[in-house]
Amino acid sequence: MTDDLDAVIDEALEGNPRAAELEEMIRALRLRLARIERDREAAQDPAERRQCDARIREVRRQIETLARERIVSEFVELSVRAAVLRPRRDLDSSDRG
Repeated sequence: MTDDLDAVIDEALEGNPRAAELEEMIRALRLRLARIERDREAAQDPAERRQCDARIREVRRQIETLARERIVSEFVELSVRAAVLRPRRDLDSSDRG
């Protein structure tokens, strides 16, 4: 059943990553963001600081985008699980209603 459920979830996500994968990407970007922020603090040159500021903005934007995608993927995954794992009697009774 797990393989079937995974296949249905993958189909519903239409090739997009799962929530757990997106969370891993977000964690990696947060580590990168922390490194860039440290680099910015250590930078003496104003041009280098501006460059770091631009990179910081970009990484924060990427984190926000992935966070939104993670929410959508998580919703899709939960919805598919609920539909697939719903007890059969619920489906039978709704057909009669």
